[in-house]
Amino acid sequence: MEESTKKYENQHIEGNLHNSSDTTLDSINSDNKLKSILIKQKNKCEKRWILWNVFVISIAFMIHFTAYMGTSNLQSSVNAVQGLGTMSLMTTYVFMSLSSIFLPVILIKWLGCKWTLVVSLVAYMPYIVAQIYAKFYTLIPAAMVVGLGAGPLWCAQCVHVTLLAEVYAEINEVPLSTVLAQFFGIFFMLFQTGEINPNFERPSDEKIYIVAAIYLACMIFACLLIAFGVVFIKRFAMKEKTNSSKGVSGIQLLVVTLKLLRNSKLLFLLPFTVWMGIQQVFRGADFTADYVSCAWGISNIGYVLICYGITNSIASLVTGYLVKLTGRLLMVLSAAIVQFAIFITLYFWIPTYGSVIFFIISGVWGITDAICLVQIS
Repeated sequence: MEESTKKYENQHIEGNLHNSSDTTLDSINSDNKLKSILIKQKNKCEKRWILWNVFVISIAFMIHFTAYMGTSNLQSSVNAVQGLGTMSLMTTYVFMSLSSIFLPVILIKWLGCKWTLVVSLVAYMPYIVAQIYAKFYTLIPAAMVVGLGAGPLWCAQCVHVTLLAEVYAEINEVPLSTVLAQFFGIFFMLFQTGEINPNFERPSDEKIYIVAAIYLACMIFACLLIAFGVVFIKRFAMKEKTNSSKGVSGIQLLVVTLKLLRNSKLLFLLPFTVWMGIQQVFRGADFTADYVSCAWGISNIGYVLICYGITNSIASLVTGYLVKLTGRLLMVLSAAIVQFAIFITLYFWIPTYGSVIFFIISGVWGITDAICLVQIS
């Protein structure tokens, strides 16, 4: 009797332990499922805010540079006396080159990417105000300030978009290079839409003040858009803090940059980047003046540039997705070959009034420029 009682008690205890372990496992599984759901929801929310930040920055740049490029494109005609306009542009690019070496590291480390963008955008505003009373002692100092702001601006933009792409790639578990191409494609698609609304002709002197006021309002709006539109993302902030803590001085950065010249791949890219600059200058000056204006009239330059802007904007987005299929090298080399073919065509072609070839060349040029810009960035 006692043996049967003990046996019953042991079975009862074992049964309770088994039920208890099952309950514990069920509780652990339930907690894991809950954690998994919460992580997915958090990741989904972060992805949404990452894309929001990319679009906000892209739209802000599009608005800002629609105003700035609209002003700079008129410098050689509006401020033609003693080459004031041309000299102001030259001053801008000289100071931009200098500021790119020293200022970006310092500003990003002190202010972070977001507020570096805001401060740098503000640096462009005196140049717009100087158009109201354009003299050497107003326009040249304003151009210096633009140059000092341009270096940190573009550096902060690249760093910000790259860090957003890193977080997005981690969440989706996809290659960073793919996300970078897509994000820069989105950025340049919106950025290049500024080309869709160019100046058809030089505005009258009475309208310059109004245009300057409108452009200044656009720049202020772009600053406010980044200041209040770019949202805080914890994982992004941690990456930004980690990267800024590794910051180096301007001299150290210059030394590191010079050491990179030992890299054969980078040396191969240098002539290509120079070529990109030369062909863009040719398109903006010689193609519009010596081909479109002479053969068809200055009033039609805007239509040809609109064609360039549309194809450039669309291609900037598409190339970010096509690179997964073709690879970056094949895409860039193909674009370079097509651009070379465009220049051969321009050398032999005799333009005629109203020719559709103006739009074909401009459209194809926009596509190749977008490919090079997105993939090299």
